[in-house]
Amino acid sequence: MKTPVVALLTDFGTRDWYVGSIRGVILVRCPRAQLLDITHEVPPQDVVAGAFTLAGAAPWFPRGTVFVAVVDPGVGSDRSLLAARADGRYFVGPDNGLLALALANAKRYAAVRLTNRR
Repeated sequence: MKTPVVALLTDFGTRDWYVGSIRGVILVRCPRAQLLDITHEVPPQDVVAGAFTLAGAAPWFPRGTVFVAVVDPGVGSDRSLLAARADGRYFVGPDNGLLALALANAKRYAAVRLTNRR
């Protein structure tokens, strides 16, 4: 099995343990993952800035990359989560427009709403 690439984009900043926690959870589930940080400095709760950043970065990553994006004014709420595949890359994030630009730029994509929160 190839080493999966997981690219992270958040508005969490890097002064506390949030980003480290995400990285730890991913490595527990997939110890071989290669974790890359796009940025964790998206302005807090700025979904538009996050969407532009994700859309700008995604095409430069190899096919098969999994993008985990979290910029959400309603984090911790009941907001739905989305998973999508676009041009051979995978995206997971809140259903708040964060993934929209990356998907709109794709030649072809499919998205589903995630219902199991575990």
